[in-house]
Amino acid sequence: MDAADLRWLLGKVLLHLQYMAAAQSQPLQHVVGNCVAQNNHRFFVALLIFGQLGCLLLTAGASWKLKHMGFPM
Repeated sequence: MDAADLRWLLGKVLLHLQYMAAAQSQPLQHVVGNCVAQNNHRFFVALLIFGQLGCLLLTAGASWKLKHMGFPM
């Protein structure tokens, strides 16, 4: 990583910090109005948890199958 990449990364971090500071200075109703979940937080939490469990099950099944097929040879 050279100096130009570090400057670009630092600029992105500073831009994000400025955005977060501006969002905190706004009234609460504007920040809450941008919430994707609106009134469905339980649904989105369940979606994320079951998605992670599905990935875990898929990974475990694939590794189990590869182990029984004799991987690595």
